[in-house]
Amino acid sequence: MDEVDGVTGNEDRGGIQALIELIQTTRIPIIF
Repeated sequence: MDEVDGVTGNEDRGGIQALIELIQTTRIPIIF
């Protein structure tokens, strides 16, 4: 995912929730 601030509308539905789940379950550090 390149830009989180541009996630809107029907095309990106579920994208934020999937990103949150990924961040909570990953073993690899994510740098913002």
